[in-house]
Amino acid sequence: MRTQVLIHVLISLVGILSGFVVLFGLLTAKLLNRWSAIFLTTTVATSLTGFVLPADRLLPSHTKDTPNPPGGEIQRDSGGNPTGLLIARPNATILYATLAKGPKLPPEHQMNSTRHFVRELNRLGLTSIIDAGGGYQNYPEDYAVIEELHKSGELTLRIAYNFFTQRPRQEKEDFARWIKMTGPGQGDDFLRCNGAREMLVFSAADFEDFLEPRAHKHRRHGETPGRDPPRPRRHPLLLLSKRSR
Repeated sequence: MRTQVLIHVLISLVGILSGFVVLFGLLTAKLLNRWSAIFLTTTVATSLTGFVLPADRLLPSHTKDTPNPPGGEIQRDSGGNPTGLLIARPNATILYATLAKGPKLPPEHQMNSTRHFVRELNRLGLTSIIDAGGGYQNYPEDYAVIEELHKSGELTLRIAYNFFTQRPRQEKEDFARWIKMTGPGQGDDFLRCNGAREMLVFSAADFEDFLEPRAHKHRRHGETPGRDPPRPRRHPLLLLSKRSR
């Protein structure tokens, strides 16, 4: 494993260094054929050698003994080792859970990276977006960086954000806590709360993978008997309705 990683890193370093030489040639209008060949060869080799690195060692959260999580599948090779591919079945919970295990940047790096991300969206012509909440995005903790950029006048993208329930059977508690902090329509033209969107209760979560069979759908067509999905509870919606009046 260490030898493979060392070779991969050395090839990538040669590619980076040769790339600077090629860049110098472009800036000075010099044709550096040999350096260009080295740069292209090592760039391709860097990508190819990355595929031979063992996925179970590079992704410590998923090993040979890791069971498939609920709603997901870890693809494995003939020896039972993870290939590095995570399959969402029937939804993307496995993706959200894996991303949540990654290291978290310190606040100053989060600020810097968000500035670059927002400016890149501006470069592509985007001036306004809607944030649907998404998996594992909790208010206000995960919105602190955007709030800080907004306060300092550095937010160059208009954002309308929505609340998205994060905890099964605790939807009422989530919405009750959020409406004490803000409410639909609060904010200004650059950062405004839209309210609650996409789903108000966890039982209404979209499968997201439309290739997967859905028991209640088959039942309606008389193909396979099964239970209908639980009926959504209404109290989160009532809370938001009362708060917006």
